[in-house]
Amino acid sequence: TASHILDIYEQLIGPVRMTILNTDEFCYIQDPLNHETGLNHVGQRVLKEGPQSFFLNPGESIYGGIKKIFIVTSEQGLLMRAIADGEKKSGEQWIIRGPCRYVPPVEAEVVE
Repeated sequence: TASHILDIYEQLIGPVRMTILNTDEFCYIQDPLNHETGLNHVGQRVLKEGPQSFFLNPGESIYGGIKKIFIVTSEQGLLMRAIADGEKKSGEQWIIRGPCRYVPPVEAEVVE
C-alpha cells in the first residue's frame, strides 16, 4: 500500500522490501508460512521461480540468496545429490544432461 495509518492496536516494526525474481532467477524460502494455520513450517523450504515479485511473511527468510537458473549446454551436465528424501533417496547422486535450463528442487543440490 502507498500509505497506512496505524490502528490503536498496531505497532510498526519496520518496512519490508519486496523480493523481485527475474526470468532467470530462483530462490528457496526457509520456514514458509502456512496461510491456513498462520504458522511457519519450521525447517522446511519452498522453491520460488521468476519472474515474480513477493513479500516475505513474518518468520520467512531467503535461504542461500537469489540464484541464477543453470543453463546447461549439450556438452555439459550437472552432478546432483539428494539432500532429503523425495524423488530420490537422501545421498543418492545423478547427472542432469544438457541442453536444458535447470532449477534444482528443494530436495537436491548441485555438487559439480
